[in-house]
Amino acid sequence: MPTNPLRAKGKFSHKQTEIGVDIELVQFEEDGIFYVLSPALDLTGYGKDENEAQTSFSIVLKEFIEYAVIKHTLLKELKRLGWHIKGKEFKVIKAPSLPTLIPKNPELAALFTSKRVTTVPRKIMIPAYS
Repeated sequence: MPTNPLRAKGKFSHKQTEIGVDIELVQFEEDGIFYVLSPALDLTGYGKDENEAQTSFSIVLKEFIEYAVIKHTLLKELKRLGWHIKGKEFKVIKAPSLPTLIPKNPELAALFTSKRVTTVPRKIMIPAYS
């Protein structure tokens, strides 16, 4: 995967700033289709090869963040997904780790036992707004 952070670009607010957040992406192949999964965001991209899957994931991430910001539900959604958020304007924001997510998600646990998966640490950029 590319080393540059994934960014969701768009107009988020007049006070837009971005915060880099570390997440773990899970990559695997099934029946000739490549997948990039973010358990911390419950988002998946896919394609005919790894690059297409990465591009698909970037699009899904962008759409997720833009929609949540427009609807003013980004914080609520991240908290629902198990993210640790403290302080005004995202002073502390941390995605849940794979070891905490796997026991809570039988499909994710099965993926790790039935497929050859690769985990990749990534930094994503989350818009912070007041």
